[in-house]
Amino acid sequence: MTFILFIRQEKISDDKDYNDEMMDVTGPGTDTVSYGLYEPEGKLLDTLDIGFIENNQMTKVLSFSHYIDADRKYTLLLLANFKQIEFSAADHRPAKSYTFKMTKDQVITLPIKAALPKKVGEIAFVIVPEAKYHLKDKDIDIATGLQENFIMRYITKNASSYKIDSEQPPTYKTDELTGEEIFMASGKMSNKVLYTSKSQMPVYLQVDNSREKKMNYALVAFSEHEQQKIDGKHVLHVSVENEKTNVYKIKLPRVEKEKNFQVIAFPAPFDHSATFEEVNFRGYSSIRTLIQP
Repeated sequence: MTFILFIRQEKISDDKDYNDEMMDVTGPGTDTVSYGLYEPEGKLLDTLDIGFIENNQMTKVLSFSHYIDADRKYTLLLLANFKQIEFSAADHRPAKSYTFKMTKDQVITLPIKAALPKKVGEIAFVIVPEAKYHLKDKDIDIATGLQENFIMRYITKNASSYKIDSEQPPTYKTDELTGEEIFMASGKMSNKVLYTSKSQMPVYLQVDNSREKKMNYALVAFSEHEQQKIDGKHVLHVSVENEKTNVYKIKLPRVEKEKNFQVIAFPAPFDHSATFEEVNFRGYSSIRTLIQP
């Protein structure tokens, strides 16, 4: 399956259908998921600019196309400065998540409204496929199929003035690259997928930077559709030297029933410079771990 983020500048949709299909790339039979964020009048937003905001009120339209031969549920989350906030989707009451079901070849548009915090520097939309699907067997194909979330990141005019207060020092550093941007394991440098773990157990989070330059990341954790603190913080800011892997020892949250747990790494937070233009619209997700009481 391929997923595609629509990015288009300086073009207005004449029919306001909020859908930019790419001939021979998306559409029925292509096994693709495509998505994009629009102004209400039909302009597709570039990821470096959230567009029009008035008095901290944001109104946008999400277009989502599901060209897969299967039904699937998706859960939409909204982050402001990487912290989960409430929003209204499709005129529903404000909540911190919105779940919608898609059928084969279905295309939908969701009006999105949110009251943003003052001086917000970055906004991220996270679409989680089958957030409550619990993988009981060690099936790497299913695990990796549900690993990646669909992410859209947008900068505001306040981003350049936003300063990261402090960075979390790693528990351990290594020159060995894991090959995964972010990976969760039971040991410091284990390469075994952590399919399940007990509540509140310590685990090791590996953050890999295979690039030629130092990279900053904002790390956030979710238990299905609810943000969880990492070591007491909603957002863990870390810095990884080029071609290095940092390892962080963290504790899983307490649960009373089985729940998925996943960490998302956002590279180059609040950075809209050309230096990081290939990564500052992305987010990388760990393989889900099923936490058991």
